[in-house]
Amino acid sequence: MGWFGFGGKQKKQEPAAPSTEEFLEVLQKAPLVMKVQQDQIAALEREITELREQVMNFQQNEVKVPEGEEMRKLKKAASVKMMSTPVAEGGKVGAPPAPAPGPAPAKEPASASPPPAPAKEPAPASPPPAAAPASPSPAPAPAAAPAPAAGGGDGGASSGDIKKGAKLYKAKCAQCHTIEPLGSNKQGPCLHGIIGRHAGSLAYDFSNAIKDSGIVWDGDHLNKFMINPKKYIPGTKMVFAGLKKEGERNDIVAYITEACSE
Repeated sequence: MGWFGFGGKQKKQEPAAPSTEEFLEVLQKAPLVMKVQQDQIAALEREITELREQVMNFQQNEVKVPEGEEMRKLKKAASVKMMSTPVAEGGKVGAPPAPAPGPAPAKEPASASPPPAPAKEPAPASPPPAAAPASPSPAPAPAAAPAPAAGGGDGGASSGDIKKGAKLYKAKCAQCHTIEPLGSNKQGPCLHGIIGRHAGSLAYDFSNAIKDSGIVWDGDHLNKFMINPKKYIPGTKMVFAGLKKEGERNDIVAYITEACSE
């Protein structure tokens, strides 16, 4: 009760903050406390594991009663004694073991049959008569050389359709190359007379890759070049996607070869 009968509220005293020495002492003891707590947790986990095993054994009607040290020693001694005591026939313990039967007398071997008579050696066969030497056959006549393709000088290009090649040339090549005699250079050089001509020898601004290729243009080089120019001669300035169809390339090469012969 406060003054005049009124009850006054007492202020709660806040706990004093620990001193520096107390705080350091708590920090020093913290690892030990944690170690003790970890040991306690490990012991509890082992007990939980054992309890789970006992529950499982009980559910499976295989309850195992924990044995003490004395019970284990007694069982061990009993098992050693049983192993050292001989057991006679019929399961009687302590009876002397029956003597081992001696080896049975060996039977007399049956009379050996006489060895078989050696087989007679076959008489040597008479050598076959020597065959008469065969008369030498005449040498085969040399195969005739293949006739050159139309519009010769194509350097091994496969045959193609000249009419189809003219249409394909107009659609694929005429925008950059002329083919007529004394034709002018456009974005690309004139192709008249290209069969048998050294690459880069015409009066045109060729790339060094073309000049240094060492190619002498023929039908085979033209056919492979049209597949992918930048892959066949790396460094060429020719901008062309290439022709993947072999038949179209053969037709264009046939047309160029025919045009060069005019």
